[in-house]
Amino acid sequence: MSHTIQRAFLTVADVTYPLASMEHVDVLKAAIRDAARSGGDFVEIPLDAGRRVSIFATIASVIFITVDIVEVGVGTENGEEATDCSTASPGMYDVDTSFDVI
Repeated sequence: MSHTIQRAFLTVADVTYPLASMEHVDVLKAAIRDAARSGGDFVEIPLDAGRRVSIFATIASVIFITVDIVEVGVGTENGEEATDCSTASPGMYDVDTSFDVI
């Protein structure tokens, strides 16, 4: 049995960051828009796993916010947790490491 969740990602200058929560996407869009309209400013971005990054957003910045539907396994038939992350954005996650590779 599996479920799906929405995962949001921010891409700036060809670097993709997993965002902390879908709840913050509208606030993030507004902050980036305000920074660009003011001539440029730093925007603090909450990332997945409690990390943060600051980007300098200007009118010329190329920034994408994407939302993926990710299938999440809730376990196996004998009650063990599933460890398959094959559907979570290829190249970004590795089950064998304790951190995300970006």
